[in-house]
Amino acid sequence: MSPNDQATPPPYEDTPYMEVVQWSATKGCYHASPPRTLRPALSARIPHEVIEFIINGMDTPTLAAAALVCAIWYSPVMRNLYFTVELHDRTSFDLLFKQSRTSPRVRHWLATTRELVASDPHPSLLNAIEAGDLSLGQERKTARFLHSLPLAFGRTMSSVRALSVSDLHRFTRPEFFRYLAQFKSLKALALSRCTLSASQLRRIICAVPQLEALTLEGNILADEGPFDSPPVHWHLLPPTSTRLRRLGIHLDASDGVSPSRHRAIVDCLVRSGFCASLNDIAVRGTDHPSWKTTLVDELLEAAGPALTRYSEDGFPHGRHGNLARNAALRSLDFSLLGPVVAGAGQSIHSWSKVSDDLRSVLVMARSHQLEHIVIRIDLPLHLNATQEMRDALNQRSNLMLRDLHNLMYRPDFATLKGVEVSVRLLYASRDGKEAEVESIKGSVGKAIRLLLRPWHGRGVLHLSWRNS
Repeated sequence: MSPNDQATPPPYEDTPYMEVVQWSATKGCYHASPPRTLRPALSARIPHEVIEFIINGMDTPTLAAAALVCAIWYSPVMRNLYFTVELHDRTSFDLLFKQSRTSPRVRHWLATTRELVASDPHPSLLNAIEAGDLSLGQERKTARFLHSLPLAFGRTMSSVRALSVSDLHRFTRPEFFRYLAQFKSLKALALSRCTLSASQLRRIICAVPQLEALTLEGNILADEGPFDSPPVHWHLLPPTSTRLRRLGIHLDASDGVSPSRHRAIVDCLVRSGFCASLNDIAVRGTDHPSWKTTLVDELLEAAGPALTRYSEDGFPHGRHGNLARNAALRSLDFSLLGPVVAGAGQSIHSWSKVSDDLRSVLVMARSHQLEHIVIRIDLPLHLNATQEMRDALNQRSNLMLRDLHNLMYRPDFATLKGVEVSVRLLYASRDGKEAEVESIKGSVGKAIRLLLRPWHGRGVLHLSWRNS
């Protein structure tokens, strides 16, 4: 919820936050009437579960209007309205801060907020300010405020469990780090498009000792420059009490992030001891041929036997995380990518790539506690390859399939309870080809069951389809 949706606040100094949202949603129509009460006979006939179901499906403007329907709706609507608070400009931040100090009702509902999403202006806007291309009002709206976020709302939003921060600048004022610990209930932190230093990243994580989940997306660290601080000597830093349980990290070079910044992020996480207690790691890579899994392997090695769930996506063909040291792994999620098919006659090559890629993953598994596997397969096809699909695996070497099946019979997979295979067929859509696509799906299904025959025979294989 954003307290200012591209509109000017009403001229009432003590206007409650909820009513401001409704006012901006109706573009000038200010509703100050108190909640009304439905007739008892009518309200008694509506089950509470039905009311909750209806309210949970409402967007922010509808919730603001629904809060005025009746007293019965008021509390559940306000809980939903304040469940997630979003602040993306200085005007919204100032408005909410002022109301949190002057309105007991706003302060009460902010104490129930569970998710806080905040971002400073994008660097392009800051450049426009420096160039003098924005008016005074626009400059005020695009001024930075993240440095004051913990101090302004850390105690007011005492129940916030998830904090998402974007565009945090490396020259952020020290009070941001100092007062971040005021979010006493914070369990999950997401950082994206930031320009921090490695030591600042560590300081943020250490500031929240109860933190359990960390997500890092896109640019997190700034480019190296002449004014950078000296390299961090991780072994000289004091130990941290933060024990992360879940880590989600994007190591995708396609967004312009240099490998050196990925290296600095992983060094910070591993050498600070944040990975030693990880139960869940999710990594997004890139299918660029030059991309390597070295950094992923370091994260997996640091997690060691504590890791119980691992997910990877977007890795190049044949390159996957090394799970040899994760002996307690219970859940494994990965994707298999096939080559781009130019025409008919290539389906055999596609299945060869899939089976080889699958073997490269399974050979790494060393856990005797593995219970669930999720496999996502992107399979490029030509729509004239129906008969080829039926015969593709039969033309593969029996030795190759035998080696793959022998892997599936290993003790590492004896405890499997479910293998979910999600397939997406990649093809050029053409009119009148729906029947042929359905026929190919049938052939692909048979091929996958043959490919995973040991698991299919145990009844743990489940196949589904994704839209292309």
